[in-house]
Amino acid sequence: MSILRPSKEEILDHLRTSVITEAGKRTGFLGTTVPKLNVVRRVQQGQKLSFNEPYLALILQGTKKTYIADKSFTYTAGDIVITNLSLSSRTIVQEASSERPFLSIVLTLDPLILSDVARRYGFDAFEEADNSSAMAVSQADNDFLLAFARMSSLLEKEQNGIPLDRLYYEELMLRLLASDLGSWALEIVSPDSRVSKITKAIDILKKDYKESIRIGGLADASNLSLSSFNRQFKALTGTTPLQYQKQLRLHEADRLLRFEKRSVSQAAFSVGYSSLAQFSGDYKKFFGQLPSQVSVG
Repeated sequence: MSILRPSKEEILDHLRTSVITEAGKRTGFLGTTVPKLNVVRRVQQGQKLSFNEPYLALILQGTKKTYIADKSFTYTAGDIVITNLSLSSRTIVQEASSERPFLSIVLTLDPLILSDVARRYGFDAFEEADNSSAMAVSQADNDFLLAFARMSSLLEKEQNGIPLDRLYYEELMLRLLASDLGSWALEIVSPDSRVSKITKAIDILKKDYKESIRIGGLADASNLSLSSFNRQFKALTGTTPLQYQKQLRLHEADRLLRFEKRSVSQAAFSVGYSSLAQFSGDYKKFFGQLPSQVSVG
């Protein structure tokens, strides 16, 4: 990479090397030793259902399409992607192979740090934007790419007692706020935004996903009328609160089946189902196969 004025492709090449080195032969969404910094390596095309917390991602190689609510988003190398809600989404990796895997860097968005950066640098004057979706995609400029390169450099060297991860993370949050995706980021930390209000309900659903819920209580927690709450929740997530709760249950059950090797009945009852038949039907409708096809218990 040129020292004085690296080109966009030079920066992306440098980042690809860093991610490939970190991932090795592993695939999937991979955590790292650097807080809030994750890497993704996928070698197969195809569809995947996932549940994600709010994130900022930089795509390094390959192409992916994500469906959220009634919208689709396609992104490729050099694109930055933001989601500002905890969401279930359907993604299709369209370009990936063993020789040329899909690669990306994903930063978990920390509302406390994001809020602090917004306040310190004068981005706290929120005005409701016409953001009809919880996801947005844009092209990263070279300065944004270089900020990602500084953050990813921590994968290769010790910090020697200097909290460079916090410094580099704050720089990325500042560049995010100053970009054309800044309004999506501000919705996370602005208490009067639709995203902040719906997040209060989502936090309750995530905490009590096994229990019966009262929609009126979620609306009250969001400080919205019942009709406004239902409308805004559906517009941002693409689901009703009850459907969202079901997705939470199914994603957790899938994790228990795949990674904790629970039996189908254990997974079903652990996430709040009282009927094994109901669980199997919901699981197949959502994931496209019966839970018994992935369970080894």
